[in-house]
Amino acid sequence: PDTGDLTLGGPYGKILQVVSTTRTDTFSEDIATETFSADAISVSITPSNASNKILLFASLSFAIETANDGGWSFFKAGSLLTGGVADADGNRVRATSVIPQSSTGQYQTVSGHHLDTAGGTSAITYSIRLHQGSTATRYVYLNRSHTDSNNAYDFRAVSSLTAMEVAA
Repeated sequence: PDTGDLTLGGPYGKILQVVSTTRTDTFSEDIATETFSADAISVSITPSNASNKILLFASLSFAIETANDGGWSFFKAGSLLTGGVADADGNRVRATSVIPQSSTGQYQTVSGHHLDTAGGTSAITYSIRLHQGSTATRYVYLNRSHTDSNNAYDFRAVSSLTAMEVAA
């Protein structure tokens, strides 16, 4: 019989809780190269055990002002989640995910995930911050294009960030 239990041979790997944020409004910020925006989207979860894992899923509708690369990174309690980004190497920005932007005005939906260790039983805020690859200060956007014109061919979209506590 189906018991609804997601475990296989024990309590490990069982999903204990799921919290999610869906951002339906827009976000924009003018940021310098090699810097991150403020939190574009965030979610808070309170783990029941410090050893448990937190599985993060993100789906972002992302754009930048110009035809340059852009990207985003996971943050944990306001700090870059180093296990969820590339290794440090010179002046390169450490990212979770990067998108090429081939023309001004477009945006793309990009996703990513990461498995983190809770590390405590207090509420943890996970967030996503955006960055851009231009050598000048440029706008980054969530859920809208740069042009954001009031026309049927210029869309609005949603972004979401989900955190799941998984028994260790």
